[in-house]
Order: sequence, then C-alpha cells, then structure tokens
Amino acid sequence: MICKKYQVGPTRLPGEKKTKADKKTVKKFDRLVENQFRLHIDTENLRRNIDRVNPSDYISITNKLHGTSWVVSKVLVKDELGWFKSLLKRVLPKDIKDTHYDIIYSSRNVVKNKYINTDTKNNLGFYGQDLWGEIAETLKDTLCEGITLYGEAVGQLSTGAWIQPGYHYGTRPNHYDIYIYRITYTNPEGKLIEFGWPQIKEYCVRYGIKHVPELYYGKAHDLYKIPPGEGWHEDFLAALESEYMLDRKCPLNNKEVWEEGIVVRVEGLFECHPYKLKNFAFLEKETKDLDKGVVDLESEQSNTEEL
Repeated sequence: MICKKYQVGPTRLPGEKKTKADKKTVKKFDRLVENQFRLHIDTENLRRNIDRVNPSDYISITNKLHGTSWVVSKVLVKDELGWFKSLLKRVLPKDIKDTHYDIIYSSRNVVKNKYINTDTKNNLGFYGQDLWGEIAETLKDTLCEGITLYGEAVGQLSTGAWIQPGYHYGTRPNHYDIYIYRITYTNPEGKLIEFGWPQIKEYCVRYGIKHVPELYYGKAHDLYKIPPGEGWHEDFLAALESEYMLDRKCPLNNKEVWEEGIVVRVEGLFECHPYKLKNFAFLEKETKDLDKGVVDLESEQSNTEEL
C-alpha cells in the first residue's frame, strides 16, 4: 500500500456522548450463510483499466449517480435452532432444516441486519433515519428467492439531511429516490448468476423500480466505429471522454452541480466488470469537500463499524 483515499472520520452530534444504553450488550445470532449474501463489488477506474474492455465485449454505459449505495437481498439465512434441534441436527443432519429465505440488507460496507436479537435503535445512525431498512421494506415484495438488488439512493432523507449535498436528481425536498444498477441470482449452493443489462431493465419495469439512466448498450466496437487493432483502447477512451467528460454541469440536477461521470460495465454471465469514469471537475469538488471536512451519508457509512 502506497496511499489510499482519505475519508472524513466518524462524527457525533454536538455534545453527544455514549450512554450506558449504547454500551449495552445483547444476545446476537449471526444469520449469514456463507456465499449467500454479497456486498458491493469495487468499481475500478476506467482510465487505469481500459485494456480490459475489448471491441467485441457487450457493454452498458450508464450515468454514475452521486448518492449512497444499498443492497437488498432475499437469500438463505440461518435458523436459530436452540439446544434440542441442534442436538437432533447432529444425529439427523439431513432431516433437520437449519436455513430459510429471508431479507438481508446493507449499505456499501455494513450489513445492517446481520444479527437477530440486535438493538435496532442503533441502525438509525448519525442522521436519525434507517434509510437501508426503509429501502428493504419498500423492495421486499419484489424479491424472488435468491435475488439481490444493488442500487443507489439519491436526494434527501425525511429529516432534511442530504444524502449528497446538492444532488437532488429531481426529488422533492425531504424525499429520496432509489435506482437499480445491478441484479444477481444466488442458488442454494451459493453459485451466483449476473443479470445482463436488458434483464435488469425488464426486471425493473416488471416491478415498477427505477434503474440508472442508460446511455448505451451493445458491442463496444459499435459505439464509435473505431477499427479494432493497435491503439483501439486509447481511441475508445478518448472518444468516451470527448462525449461524456467535458466537465459539464449535471442535466439530471438542473445543471446546478457538477456531473459525476459514467459507469462502463462489461457484461458477463458469472461476473460483471464495472468501471467508473469521473469528470475532473467533479473530482476537484470531491477533494475540496474532503479538505473542508464535509460529511455525507456515504462517507459516514464508510467509517461505521459493522453492527
């Protein structure tokens, strides 16, 4: 490790102190089954990985929304068997069922309901609102067994706190919207299948969910008609930057703030590879916000201990 991105440290409200209730320990039972629930995959920098995009690859290009990440999943979780069933499980391992399908949800880094018998008051966090629990409640009826939805929340919390200051994406004050950008299916054995971009759109239409705005879907070499061969990757990146990286103000936010950029996703059945391409003006804004110690919901969650 040479260096890593600076993040604003965790914060507390003015005068806020830990109470005995905060320190209270409760009985916890870890519900997670190995290889069933998966957090977000990292979105790497396209400028440093352009060689991983090939002319014949099917790709999707979507707007990169500036909000906070969430995951909602209906996967196998453990049953709390108790001593008697645990004993029977040892004697009759095939006859005693010890898992069932249930909803698991998380922010980018924190599984919010990993445990049962947990003091759920702590899920409210710094902003006084369990955003991820609300999203899970909204989406739970759209989930078939094994389905996991990955998305972004943008706008404001009901408390008036910004998810990302100034980035409203057309939402009303004190409201937020959710957008899907990835869907997977996990079978009982823990094997994962990726939905392609056309299937993601179809799923969202079926259940009335928004997906991130599409800019392109198809083979990479069909986007700009650049002849394959030596120099294709550099020319393809230059064409993307020319079209999308003009450091423009975001039309999805009435051109009031800088547009964050795009995500180029290389499609695959068993894994997908998303790459981000950010505007330099937006990157400069991010740096200035960090220098000022600005705390947003995504940064706050990145510094949160798993419950």
